[in-house]
Amino acid sequence: MIDRKPDRITILSGFSLPFTITSTVFSRSVIMIIPMPAEYLDQLYTEIGLLFLISLFLLILFLCTVIRFHTKKKAFSEHDSQIRKLNEQLQTLASERDQLRSEANDYQNQIRQMDLKIQEYEDQFKLQDIQRQEYIDRHSIISSDVYNSPSKYYYFTKSCMNANESLMYYYINYILKEILPASEFSNYYIFPQVSIYSFIKVHSSLEQDESEYASRNYWAKSIDFVICYCHKADRQYLYTPVLLMELDGSSHFSSAKYGTKTFRRQQENDRFKDSLFSDLNIPLIRFQIPDNHLTRKDLPRLRLLLSKYFPWQSQNK
Repeated sequence: MIDRKPDRITILSGFSLPFTITSTVFSRSVIMIIPMPAEYLDQLYTEIGLLFLISLFLLILFLCTVIRFHTKKKAFSEHDSQIRKLNEQLQTLASERDQLRSEANDYQNQIRQMDLKIQEYEDQFKLQDIQRQEYIDRHSIISSDVYNSPSKYYYFTKSCMNANESLMYYYINYILKEILPASEFSNYYIFPQVSIYSFIKVHSSLEQDESEYASRNYWAKSIDFVICYCHKADRQYLYTPVLLMELDGSSHFSSAKYGTKTFRRQQENDRFKDSLFSDLNIPLIRFQIPDNHLTRKDLPRLRLLLSKYFPWQSQNK
């Protein structure tokens, strides 16, 4: 039931609803229901279905787009990670390449230095060959000249001993005459500058190379004074060394006068003599005069040294 004179009546209808309800008259409401035709309802349902399908399609399309975006984003992220790794590997390889280049340069520098040293050695060898050939040529000339004109190279001295050796020879002879009985003194002889080769021989049982080396090692060496005991054996007289004496001047203690090379050679000779005669049980006295001056003040010291040996020698002859 409706008021006859409503102030305002509004009727809404459309495709969105199968009916329309709207009416407002001040504080009163009027509801009117208008039935829709069937064809409009079918069209409405069709449109709603189409809208639903379109919405569903759009939703599916959106979801597919989102999924595809995330997939591509993940792929891009993995691709970026691979690119970063490749860049790191590339940087590592570049660093290794630079290091290898640096090492190669170092090796090349070392090779160049070695080549320079080799060239320097070759130049030195060539120079030595030239000098050696010059020495051989000169030596050949000198060798021939020595035989043809020996006085050009050698001269005769008035004494076979220097001043200290002459005085030492006199002191030894004087002391022996003093400490030995007259009957035995005549049996002792003092020989100066005796070659070791004259009373020390090399074993014949040695191999050839051993024998040659052993012989070369002492051929040019000598003893300043050899005191021998003379005695007759069979049909000859034997002079047996009983005491050896070396007069050691400053050249035995310092290189100042003759240089380092000569000093070292002197030390080697002294060591060889000490070892040789100690092993063969032949007494060797080293009488030291570091200042190179033998005087009468040295006579008591020399007498004391000789007295240690000749009383023993006298009792056993």
